Amino acid sequence: MWLVHFEVEAPLGHFRNPYTTIYKQSYPFPPKPTIIGMIGAMLGWSEKETISNIDLFKVGIPNWKNDGKLVEYIYVFAYKNRKPELRPERIEVLIRPSFEIVLASESKKIIEKIAERIRNRYFEFPIYMGKNEFLISDIKLLNKDIKEEKLVNIKTPRGIVSFSENKIPSFSIASKKKIRTPQVYLGVPLKFYSEIQQKRRILEGTYGVIVADGEIKLKRDLEGFKRPCEVTVI
Repeated sequence: MWLVHFEVEAPLGHFRNPYTTIYKQSYPFPPKPTIIGMIGAMLGWSEKETISNIDLFKVGIPNWKNDGKLVEYIYVFAYKNRKPELRPERIEVLIRPSFEIVLASESKKIIEKIAERIRNRYFEFPIYMGKNEFLISDIKLLNKDIKEEKLVNIKTPRGIVSFSENKIPSFSIASKKKIRTPQVYLGVPLKFYSEIQQKRRILEGTYGVIVADGEIKLKRDLEGFKRPCEVTVI
């Protein structure tokens, strides 16, 4: 597969966890559909094209960081008796999030096009850190040349560790430095299909994630790349 490695940063970010109801909780990472949404914005794809092209790519996040999070009230439009009104909602916001993203595809042409857009910072639509109020403030390539990499078995990944089942794989801490206890998320949205007439997206597939700020050691290998470091992909 052909691989491009880039970094995105923003003052604020939000990646909606659809299973929370008391307030709009954020994942600490962008799920795969969000990353492909960024690519769709770069290339000018429609919503339908973006959803249908998700299988063209493998994505991984070897490094991530933020300066914490806060819960704020926002006001959204809601309709009551067919009349619009402002309704307060609580939302969890990531502060200064940044992510290194590995994007891979069997199509060299499309990866080269994405790299060119990032290099020249020329995008068809604005790129957001999840919620469309939070513009990405900086984006840059981390590899100068497009590289061809083989998918291999990964034993000691770092960062956002993705796995296809909704079952937590056995793991232990591999980093020499002390790291925070990894977080686990099941049922992360992977694929949607769109009902255009009803203007809604239907969840079609999910995956699991272990969020670590260092290396972990897996009892069972997962699929990924060896460079830029051991990173799993989904």
